Amino acid sequence: IKESDTIIIGPSNPYLSIGPILSLRKIKDALIQHENVIVISPFINNNAIKGPSKKNFTDMGLTADIKGIKKFYKNVANKYIVHFGDSDNLSNTYEGLPEVKKGDDLASMTFDLISKSGNEIKNNDVFVITQKIVSKSEGMERDLNEYEFEDLIKSETKQIIRKRGDLIIAKTKHGFICANAGIDKSNIEKNKALLLPEDPNKSAHKFRSQIEIVSGKRVAVVISDTFGRAWRKGQVNFAIGSSGISPITNYIGKYDSFNNELFATEIATIDEIASAAELVMEKSIDIPIAIIRGLKYESSNENAEILIRDDQEDFFL
Repeated sequence: IKESDTIIIGPSNPYLSIGPILSLRKIKDALIQHENVIVISPFINNNAIKGPSKKNFTDMGLTADIKGIKKFYKNVANKYIVHFGDSDNLSNTYEGLPEVKKGDDLASMTFDLISKSGNEIKNNDVFVITQKIVSKSEGMERDLNEYEFEDLIKSETKQIIRKRGDLIIAKTKHGFICANAGIDKSNIEKNKALLLPEDPNKSAHKFRSQIEIVSGKRVAVVISDTFGRAWRKGQVNFAIGSSGISPITNYIGKYDSFNNELFATEIATIDEIASAAELVMEKSIDIPIAIIRGLKYESSNENAEILIRDDQEDFFL
């Protein structure tokens, strides 16, 4: 394996045929360390080429498509061959990023990962990056054996908006209104908590500048985090930082299809980008970065800060 230029894993049943091979630790480790492992998908149009692969994947909670294949071969493969009819299921998400720690250079790590995957960065790509890896790289992790969670919330809170039981809805130092001042204990080691970046817009600008230097391409960056919403169940991803893209698409002064002038329509473009990206990044499959490609957007020096309403504009504070 180590001496091979390329490793190709055929479209045999991943669970019954390939799984036992990958269960051999030395073989799997060698594949993980190899830079050119190609997997040929055993599925066409969400059906197995032959055999019980689809049923096996369903039993494992995986989808019978490229997304399921990528989860099954996580950290093993870095390229995939799929039937052309399934190519629309491919999304520019990037798995395999090493566990991020304080001081890590996210831009270099991301560029290396994309290069090794055989992909490339293109002009006008929009990078969507989860807040968690930004916070980890900037040393915002706190040990709950050393800090009280309530004290951390106080340190990050500008104003408490509501409190019910242990849940606090707070306005952070950044101006975000969210649960527990944005401090999170998910997707992190036990007894640890993760604070928001000190300046998410500065973080986005730094990442963008470094990616543009190493790639020679013009890009935009959105840093996302998951917030709840008043009056609606469920959470969505919002943009907490951005660089290189206009945060708002302004339709004021333009006319609709019935020739009515628009007086108030402003679309929070970067929030919609953050939410769209979450559909492929998800919460439990370790995909902290996505690239949105082909989106028409306006470049701008403004950032996510302009999405925050001033107190005098807010009807509910």
